[in-house]
Amino acid sequence: MVKTLARPVRNATFLAVLFCLGWFGGAKAQSIVYTDTEPIVFANTPYTLTFNQFNPTLGVLTSAQISLTGGVSGTLQYENRNPAPVLLTINVTATLGITAPNRSSLSAGGPAPIFTVSDSLPKFDGIVDYGGPPGLASGRTRPFTTTVSNAHTYNTTADLQPFIGAGQINLPLHLQGGFTAGGATSNVAIVVSTDAKAVGVVIYRYLSPSIALKKLTNGFDANSPNGADVPQIQPGAPVTWTYILTNTGAVTLPLASVVMTDSQPGITPTRLASSDVGGDGLLSPGEVWRYQAIGVAQDLTAPSSSVTVVSGCNPNPQGPGLSPAYENIGRVSVPGATASDLSHYCNLDNGGQSTVGIHLEKTVYSGHNQGVGCPGSKLITVGQGTPITYCFVVTNTGQTYLGNIVITDASLGINVSNMTLFAGTMPLAPGAKLTYFYETTMTESLVNTAVVKGTPTDSTGTTIPNLPPPTDQNTATVQVPPTALDLVYANVVRTSTGVTLTWAELPERKSIGFNLYRSTTNQRSDAGLVSTRMAVGHSQNQGEFGAVIAYTFNDTTATGDATYFYWLAGVKADGSTVETDPLIAHAQAPGQQIFLPQVSR
Repeated sequence: MVKTLARPVRNATFLAVLFCLGWFGGAKAQSIVYTDTEPIVFANTPYTLTFNQFNPTLGVLTSAQISLTGGVSGTLQYENRNPAPVLLTINVTATLGITAPNRSSLSAGGPAPIFTVSDSLPKFDGIVDYGGPPGLASGRTRPFTTTVSNAHTYNTTADLQPFIGAGQINLPLHLQGGFTAGGATSNVAIVVSTDAKAVGVVIYRYLSPSIALKKLTNGFDANSPNGADVPQIQPGAPVTWTYILTNTGAVTLPLASVVMTDSQPGITPTRLASSDVGGDGLLSPGEVWRYQAIGVAQDLTAPSSSVTVVSGCNPNPQGPGLSPAYENIGRVSVPGATASDLSHYCNLDNGGQSTVGIHLEKTVYSGHNQGVGCPGSKLITVGQGTPITYCFVVTNTGQTYLGNIVITDASLGINVSNMTLFAGTMPLAPGAKLTYFYETTMTESLVNTAVVKGTPTDSTGTTIPNLPPPTDQNTATVQVPPTALDLVYANVVRTSTGVTLTWAELPERKSIGFNLYRSTTNQRSDAGLVSTRMAVGHSQNQGEFGAVIAYTFNDTTATGDATYFYWLAGVKADGSTVETDPLIAHAQAPGQQIFLPQVSR
């Protein structure tokens, strides 16, 4: 007689654990462990192990490992019912198995025996009790216990697909028990009782991707509603939003897994297929895709109910928002990662009558060096034939962009086409600057004024109608004193205590000293003697000029709220004098150092 039975065990348990395993390239490798325990009540009867599927929002599944462990136990009972002793061998077997989602089988245990008995039994003792009196028992009862296990890892796309989802995965489970007997088995009763507790473990290993998003409005980042790069757009004008998606991780992302949206209802970003390298629909590590959406600028004084409006449109970082600014957010999600970026635009103020403004700062300095010395000074003193450079710095002081910048200088006979752009871009954003320079040579003193004019535009350079072009003008002065004095240099420095003048001449000019005359006008006839005694020089080494006679005069009676004109009158040994053109100390600016190059000896 042969029986195979199973006894019930305790209830099943279920466990899920999340682990961080480390970093793979730019992606974070992680794992989730699910455990299910199932009692085997009847051998050769189907059961089920149940696990959660891998949630694809966590990342990209790279492998699923199934481990199966069974604690198998039971009893082997046998009784010799023959009238003579017998010798027999019994091998007990148990196979614990599950069916994987790809219909393959994973078995623990197997054909090899888990328990083996070789025994010599006396003749039948008259009772089938699987035991008997000591020394005469024709039966035996032997317990056994063992553990069987096996594992397999699935990593192909087809094998992994059933593991992915928001539901559960059920793996059929069974325990196949049995035995084989050898020797004199005729008329021998054998009973095998088997039970088991199956423990199944599923380990999902996956990578979390990394992405970055940059959103532009009409080509400008415009992250801050008060930023200088926030475009100003007339209501009803077209708006183009660009969404720049970069795969900053190590996981290749298929197009189907990328979801690009915008916080503004009705704005639907569309991928530009031309940005897909190779056109393979795969966002590879380091690859950049571009999306685009086109809309119509809102009237932000009366926007649609779904539009987000914030205070902004003030490029001055120290000031508050001046008027409503449109705000929308680009968002992108892939399995395991999200990114977002916001952008803004403003309307032109006052129903399109925006504040427009432009400022010109004209300066000059001695020498030619491709505009590196810009900005220069408002006043310089140089000798005849000295190379000089004029600087023209244009600042957009309004709220619109400016295009078609025109600069003219009638005294020099030049316009912007004769100048060289040193720094800045067009159209000129609010608060931004353009710097031009013009190199020439001076032969005489010149006070000249330059005029600038700009055209109000939007951020794309399109002219905004019905807005007046802003203008401004500014002046710079170049002094070329008479060369009779042959001064090596002349400096005018404003200090907190007045005005200090320093100058030098070559020794062979043999001036015995200088008298200084001062006026608050540029008329020599208005000037009075300001030096109470003649300024006397001292010998000084002046580099390439060698020894020179240097002079200093401190005018402590000068006040800071007046502009002064000074004439230097060199006194010769014969009593004759030679004067310079006036040197100027402006009231509104700090003192300036002015160099006069050497003239012929």
